[in-house]
Amino acid sequence: MGTFAGKGVPHPVLEPIGLARSDGKRPDGMTLIPWRLGRSLLWDATCVDNLAASHIQGTSSMVGAAATNSEQAKRRNYENLESSFFFVPFGVETLGPWGPEARALFKEL
Repeated sequence: MGTFAGKGVPHPVLEPIGLARSDGKRPDGMTLIPWRLGRSLLWDATCVDNLAASHIQGTSSMVGAAATNSEQAKRRNYENLESSFFFVPFGVETLGPWGPEARALFKEL
């Protein structure tokens, strides 16, 4: 993750152990040092198919709808960790659009 190194941040931990959800899934990464408000940055990324039948109605009326919805679902899945970490769900769509939280994090980096 070159952007972390460019900011002087040590290499993040990928799929950190000990932070599993009740279904055993883990977030994709975590910074080793505090990112904001004294909390480490924790993120989980997803890439959704905006042409899938389950997304086509939303994505045909709003660009990025599937990415936005996937970020909201990720936030619900990790809400138990939000008091200890600065959590960012990172949603993108197969045809390019990024979710608002993914864009905000990338802009910050």
